[in-house]
Amino acid sequence: MKEQIVALCRRFRMLLSYFSHSVICTAVDVALVWILLKTTALPLVAANTVGVITGFILGFFLDVRLTFLSRYSPLTFAVYLGTFLLGLALADWLILRTYELVRPSVSESLAFLIGKGASVVIPFFALYFLRKYLYGLVRRREEKKQK
Repeated sequence: MKEQIVALCRRFRMLLSYFSHSVICTAVDVALVWILLKTTALPLVAANTVGVITGFILGFFLDVRLTFLSRYSPLTFAVYLGTFLLGLALADWLILRTYELVRPSVSESLAFLIGKGASVVIPFFALYFLRKYLYGLVRRREEKKQK
């Protein structure tokens, strides 16, 4: 049984690494958005954008080397920034639409949590697979340059 768990962890190492970094970034993101909503007059999407940008910065430093095994370079930054911007648009759209959808039937706090949940889970998988693919292309390009 132990060997099977170890083999499973090895097989999904990249996803587990990305997940653990995402949990850290998401905790920072959600806490910051919650604080901003409770202590400032920022609208929901603006507060969410601040939280997501903070998560982006932290995620870049954690993921580029530790998850995707790439070097910091203008190209890897461009990949991370480009996918981040797609994820940001998706996350903002999801939190706003989900919040508006559920707000009439639940409290404001619960509507926020449901909206935030949708804006975290869906972009998580979309960005993971997109980044995995793109960083694979970057690695192959770098290997060709070295030959």
